[in-house]
Amino acid sequence: MSDTNYFIDDGYFETGHIAAQTGLHGALDFVYRPMIHADKEAYYELAKRPDVSPTTAIVTFVTRHLHEWSLARSIEAAQVERLRPQLLEKLLHIVMGDLASEQEASDLRN
Repeated sequence: MSDTNYFIDDGYFETGHIAAQTGLHGALDFVYRPMIHADKEAYYELAKRPDVSPTTAIVTFVTRHLHEWSLARSIEAAQVERLRPQLLEKLLHIVMGDLASEQEASDLRN
């Protein structure tokens, strides 16, 4: 029995999928490192700082936890910040563990 439903060990990655929503955003497959509680705490601390915008906090942590994605652009803050808002917010909540991937993702490592 695997304990990955309970623990996030170093080096552990998951695959995720966000389905397209007409008029809002296209579909996205991705590989990510789920946040552990300390990561979530660090995100909330960054987001509370008056000198950091909410978007900067989101982009910082999403970029840090993404490993691969099905988009042609590289995973870097300048590109992640340009994602459509609904897509970026869903991605954040999946990486944080607050929202499940919408369906089984294709294997991006093939």
